[in-house]
Amino acid sequence: MTEFQHKSPLQIESFEDDLLGMEAFCRVFEEYLFIDHDFVKGSLVVSLNAAFGSGKSTLLKMWENDLQNRRNEEKGDAAENGIETPLVISLNAWESDFYGEPLIPIISELVEKIEKDLHLSAQSNQVQKLKSGAKTAARFALGLANSVVRGAFQVDAIEAGKYAVQPEETNLLQDYRGRRDALENLKKLLAETLGGDRPKAFVFIDELDRCRPDYAVSYLETIKHVFDIHGMVFVLAVDYDHLGNSARSLYGSDLKFPEYFRKFVQRSFELPEPPENRRPRFYQELTTFYLDDQQLRFTRFDQSNVRENIPELLKCFRPTARQTVDFFRILGHLSSVPERPKGPMYVGYGLGMALMVCLKVSEKNVYHEIGNGGRSDTKILTLFHKTFGDTDEGRWWAGVYLGGFEEIRETPQIMRTAGFFLPENDEGESLNSLIHSQHNLWGPHTQDRYPQFYRMIESISPEYRR
Repeated sequence: MTEFQHKSPLQIESFEDDLLGMEAFCRVFEEYLFIDHDFVKGSLVVSLNAAFGSGKSTLLKMWENDLQNRRNEEKGDAAENGIETPLVISLNAWESDFYGEPLIPIISELVEKIEKDLHLSAQSNQVQKLKSGAKTAARFALGLANSVVRGAFQVDAIEAGKYAVQPEETNLLQDYRGRRDALENLKKLLAETLGGDRPKAFVFIDELDRCRPDYAVSYLETIKHVFDIHGMVFVLAVDYDHLGNSARSLYGSDLKFPEYFRKFVQRSFELPEPPENRRPRFYQELTTFYLDDQQLRFTRFDQSNVRENIPELLKCFRPTARQTVDFFRILGHLSSVPERPKGPMYVGYGLGMALMVCLKVSEKNVYHEIGNGGRSDTKILTLFHKTFGDTDEGRWWAGVYLGGFEEIRETPQIMRTAGFFLPENDEGESLNSLIHSQHNLWGPHTQDRYPQFYRMIESISPEYRR
């Protein structure tokens, strides 16, 4: 099998595919949900908070598949022991953002999953009653896309309009009672199907923070009022800060979002960062996939001493999972050449390019500053010092960064300011040693390399890859 036929490290469907070791967290989190479910009256709603690109969606997909596999395995023992693993329903709130009304997308996915489930599908009468109740509730929902309603419940939205509020023709009290009764009946049927002393359904909701503010709030309200059923557990994967900004844009900047969010969510958790010992393999797999010969392109990073130091660089900046992927994707494009390189590339040149890409995905302000001829010495050298300490490795990385600038006479003082020890009474020898080191890393011709890297990254023209 050739390299390009290897499975991408980004095709993650199960815990077996996971390079970052998040299974342990899911197991502990699941145990918590089972325990805390006993201490709430209705549904248990928790949020899993992390910034965009931190891996929330991937974690939910792995967890969903694991739950579904365990539930299927219990089928043979169902008659004796019952089904312990909850039904799992996965919802992408952003995909239904344009529908206007979240009730139908939620109930549609839920009914479809119940119909397909190996265990609940046997309860055909109950499923049909639930579907009928959902159809009735759908008729009273406003702002629905015609195809959504008709496709999910065989209800035409135009026909459903006869049930909508029309002040000139409809008795408002009668309309209100009809809506109330339809939703109460739907909630009763859901409780009969998914209610219980143990969690019978895990509902994973992703991308809520990407929705329009009014739709995101409506989504939360729907979960609270329609699906508040003991036996159902909701896990909301959100960027907490972004969701807070959405709510404030709707209700005003004075909104106390933590108190407001607590109306819907009993407990919030932070998605933990992957274990440190799992990161190197993740970086190595991405390096192999993007920077090794895949018979699709050759790379200038054919020298192992460049590739082997890339994980150390990422360790300094700690990009999110998505930022890490973007880093390798951009770097892979920049290093692409039409044929296998005939000579080695200077280490400083390769790692300086990688440094600029890392800044692009994780520190955009610094990236633009350096790319346009500025300096950010204190910030970057302090980061190296924090990661590696006042060691040979730390000073080496400082040299990698500073060697990309043409002017190096101030280098000793810059390094001292960042916390690296250099004898002050031996200025000339220190400078000569740094110049020698710079030549080994970058070559004998000093110039400002970073604006060049900046233009390479910002341009798609092949001329910048030569």
